[in-house]
Amino acid sequence: CCNVHGGAGWCFGILPPLKKMDYLDRISDFEESQFVVTIEDNAMPFNPLNVPSPNMVDYFRAYKSGGLGIHIVRTVMDNIIYTPSPTHVGYNALTLRKQLPL
Repeated sequence: CCNVHGGAGWCFGILPPLKKMDYLDRISDFEESQFVVTIEDNAMPFNPLNVPSPNMVDYFRAYKSGGLGIHIVRTVMDNIIYTPSPTHVGYNALTLRKQLPL
């Protein structure tokens, strides 16, 4: 939820909070045997692939809660690409691909 409302960079304390996000879109599709989701927004640029993977032993030892969204997406998806959207100058795009069983 934090990723959508304030930007993941804000959640990690990397960026200042956003005042307003005017645009958020999700596009789903099937390409051959892959499920593809592209999420576009006009928030401040933030590449989630630059966030280090958490040490799960330390995470659970500290009884933390939350903050695992990027880690879960990396674990579940087969391919993740972060790029500025080719259709909206200044917009960010995150494309997630998952190979489907045949």
